[in-house]
Amino acid sequence: MGPRLLALALAADSLAGCSSSLDSCVAERIDLTWPATITRDGAPVAVTLAGQVSPSNIDVPVFATLRAVLTGEVGAETAGVVWTVPAFEPEQGWVAVAIDAPVAVGETLTVGSTFNGGGWGAYDLPDGVRAAAGFRVGTLAAGEVIGTVEVLAVDPLRLRLDLTGRSGGTVLARVQGDAAFSYQAGPPSCT
Repeated sequence: MGPRLLALALAADSLAGCSSSLDSCVAERIDLTWPATITRDGAPVAVTLAGQVSPSNIDVPVFATLRAVLTGEVGAETAGVVWTVPAFEPEQGWVAVAIDAPVAVGETLTVGSTFNGGGWGAYDLPDGVRAAAGFRVGTLAAGEVIGTVEVLAVDPLRLRLDLTGRSGGTVLARVQGDAAFSYQAGPPSCT
């Protein structure tokens, strides 16, 4: 490639939102797919919950921590992370789950804390707690979420979740199913 053509290619990448190096224009994201059964008022409904996060949504170091935990790259050091998926049509709402990693295949974590919040990122779990969860169904937040998080795989992370959210004495919902994370990287459209 001649110097003039190379300069034009670099300028085009720069204008398109890519970096100045032809081979470093990469888009990354973590996807979550969670085929689940949501039971409300005794009626189970099969749904697919899904979420996604990329470095454009959160700080790059936080994305790196999420990628390490959710795709099996985490080492011996611990890192608490949280992720959230929209749920509970038609009222709108969400399910949020936090875990303390590293985790091992076959390990079952008991939900030991309930929180009202969500998002994707780093999360400080209370001392001695390895899993926490939160639900919001319409305007109602669960005051208590109980259940288990079973680790099916770690590279990437695959979890069997069985979570029940309550508000007072009322069960808001039970969500059960296997959640799978995947990491995607490749050239973006750069537009």
